[in-house]
Amino acid sequence: MRLQAPAPFPPETPLGHPHLHGESREEAEAFFAGELGMEVTLRTYPGALFFAWDGYHLVGANI
Repeated sequence: MRLQAPAPFPPETPLGHPHLHGESREEAEAFFAGELGMEVTLRTYPGALFFAWDGYHLVGANI
C-alpha cells in the first residue's frame, strides 16, 4: 500500500486520528487488520475503513 504523508508539522502538534489515503480498501484492510492486527470498526462509510486496537478508534483509511 502506498501512503502519502502530509507536509511535516511540529512535534507538539496535537493529533486526533489520522486519515490515510490509499489505493484500495482491500489493501488497507490487509495491512491494518492483517499485518498490524487491528480490528475494522466501521465498514459502512463510503470510500473508507476505520481501524482500532482494543476498541479505540485510531486510523481511518480513505481511497
